[in-house]
Amino acid sequence: MNAKIDEEARAKIHAAMDQITQLQDGLFHTQQQLLALQQTNEALRKELAATSAWEDRACEYKLVQAPGRAVVYQYSGEPRHYACPTCYESRKISPLQDMKQPNGDFWCAACNKNFPVDPVRGRGYRG
Repeated sequence: MNAKIDEEARAKIHAAMDQITQLQDGLFHTQQQLLALQQTNEALRKELAATSAWEDRACEYKLVQAPGRAVVYQYSGEPRHYACPTCYESRKISPLQDMKQPNGDFWCAACNKNFPVDPVRGRGYRG
């Protein structure tokens, strides 16, 4: 009789241990999913913050046709300047640098492109 009770107890203990193992595996899997979701959430929060910061900055620029007929972005604040449209499309602001040339070209240091921004100013310019 004791052997039968011991065998029944062992079977119940074994079944309980199997359930505990399954529950622990499920808990571990759920924790892994939670961690992955938390990491995704953090990455999305950073992306949203970066997008918001870009939009705040980008709205200060307006696409214009400069006197030299180049289509560039112009900053609405101070100091007034033009920004490279190629870089702008890549979500970067690269102020164009006046090359102080008679043709009025401005240069983007980031992508190494020239833009005919101000040839009117350039005529007769003695720098």
